[in-house]
This record gives sequence, structure tokens and C-alpha cells, in this order.
Amino acid sequence: MGLRYSEFFDTDEDDNRSSNSLFSKSARSSISSFNSSFSSLSSFSSASCLVNGKSSSTKLCTYGCRSCLTHLSVSSLIISDGYRGRTGDAYLVKDVVNVILGEPNVRTMITGRYVACDIKCHQCHRYIGWKYLKSEDKNQKFKEGKYIIELDTLTNVR
Repeated sequence: MGLRYSEFFDTDEDDNRSSNSLFSKSARSSISSFNSSFSSLSSFSSASCLVNGKSSSTKLCTYGCRSCLTHLSVSSLIISDGYRGRTGDAYLVKDVVNVILGEPNVRTMITGRYVACDIKCHQCHRYIGWKYLKSEDKNQKFKEGKYIIELDTLTNVR
């Protein structure tokens, strides 16, 4: 289960790759917020994950696609657990990896109108959530560039 797209977790292994890497330098820099979070995940267990917004400890967990277990995000990137998606409860997260972005479109939601696009797992193409691209409401601008990942589409990978 490798990382195949330009949006990926940048781990210590990536630093050891040659300059002929499949991943571009700009792709690595675009997700630099993952460097510190993901590099130490190997020591964490699934018992430390956030479940329904409550954490049993301060450790991280990795969230993956429920269908194929492809890594999607880590618990330290959750901004809020107070969101609803198409399938139920959802997290607002800073960043995700291993996703395919759909076509942008205008959506009317409870908090206003947004330009957003669906996100799907790059491996199995299952719907995961959406990405906020632009908000018309200045009070909702903080969501721009953030992602909604729906809990029904996720599982704890570690």
C-alpha cells in the first residue's frame, strides 16, 4: 500500500530517496505540516485514536479508507469533530493524503455557499468527503483549503 499521488505523508523514508524520486519537491513542501506528525506514527496504537471526538490519550492515530485501508490522515490534523457529512458525523481536518479531487462546484450548505469538490480514495475510488475551496461568507473563510472526512468512510489503521 504505497503512496502514489502528489499529496502524501512526508516521512523520514522520503528524505532517504534519491533525487530521481517519484514525488516532486513542490509536492513535498505543500504538505510540510505532516513532517513532524507522521514520522513518529510507528510507535502508536489504534487504542489511542480519537473516536467520536474523544481521545483516550494524547497519542496519534492514522485514519484510513474503510474499504482498502489506504492512509488518509492523522488525528493531530483534526480541527473539529462537530461537522456532518452526507453519511453522518464528520471531521474538519487540515490536510489529507492519497485522495483524488473531484470537479469543483457551488454547494449550498447550512453555513453558507461554498465552492467545494468531492474527495475519493485514490486506491479504491470510494467517496471520503469533500474539500472546501472557497467561501462566500467572510466568517467561514477559515474552512478554505480544509477537508471534511466522513467517519463512516474511515477506519483506524494503527
